[in-house]
Amino acid sequence: MVSVGLCILETIAAIETVFRLSQQYILMQDINVTVVPIEDQPNIEPRIEPLIGHSMHRTSIHHYARHGLCRNFEGQKKLYKALKTKLCNTKLSFIAGLVIDLCRRRDSMLDKWVKELFDIDGDGFVTHHEKQFYNYVK
Repeated sequence: MVSVGLCILETIAAIETVFRLSQQYILMQDINVTVVPIEDQPNIEPRIEPLIGHSMHRTSIHHYARHGLCRNFEGQKKLYKALKTKLCNTKLSFIAGLVIDLCRRRDSMLDKWVKELFDIDGDGFVTHHEKQFYNYVK
């Protein structure tokens, strides 16, 4: 189930990339669009736009692991759901004990698990959409 979700996210990212490139190509071909050199505008800094569908609000893996997941019961429940989907055919009591142990120790192993489970795009941050990925898993 997780691999299907990841394939869907990769497909969406590929479609967004093609869409963005096609928009840039259309602007390059349009004769009504003028490009103003940066020397003529010394006070304007280049604007960095987020990718289509990506949130500007990003939380580091370290911070999200400690303050988003292990801080309260709801976060631990979300970590439990994520581990349950990753560790198929494993006793649920083992997964629950793993969540409790990871949240008690709060070391690099917690960061590694959170990166594996929640950092879907691999940028080292957890976005809003990545936080919501396991909300609909039973």
